[in-house]
Amino acid sequence: MPLIKQALPRIRLILVEEKTEQLLLQLRNGQMDCALLGLPVYEDFLDSKAVFDDEFLLAVADGHPLAAKTVVEPRDLDGEHLLLLDEGHCLRGHALQICQTAGVDEEQDVRATSLETLRQMVHAGTGVTLMPRIAVRREPGIRYIPFAAPAPSRTIGLVWRKTSSRGELIRTLSGLVEHASKHNRADRIDATAAT
Repeated sequence: MPLIKQALPRIRLILVEEKTEQLLLQLRNGQMDCALLGLPVYEDFLDSKAVFDDEFLLAVADGHPLAAKTVVEPRDLDGEHLLLLDEGHCLRGHALQICQTAGVDEEQDVRATSLETLRQMVHAGTGVTLMPRIAVRREPGIRYIPFAAPAPSRTIGLVWRKTSSRGELIRTLSGLVEHASKHNRADRIDATAAT
């Protein structure tokens, strides 16, 4: 946000967090100019530009047997039941793809409505989950463990209507988001190397 405010001081951004389906509807109806979404998005009326890749980490409670690992392999999840978001969250779809690849079962009896709820369920020892790196918050009681390469990830892109009169502005905005993402990634790598 600071980079966008500095580069585009006259732009007023209104940030809205919503499920993908709702964001697509608002884009279609012209209620929203653009959205950051997990790609790909299969809608004929939209253009998109990938702006960064978001790696998934395994979130476990400190007392969980996997908490001692520095890197997780997909086979480490064998027998685990993953906590996932409720239907309608694009992150759920990404996590289910990873579950299928690793042969892991979804925890059927528990579904969360937000990443914060997932975080609290992990903290309480209810199960483990996949957390996108951009949503990781260091806090006592939870360990975030990276996956061995190639780590599962998703691509985040800026999406907008093809008919938008603000196409040039949106492309500038996507460049700023991409630049900030690269800068933040470099900071994370430096921080990891320092520990």
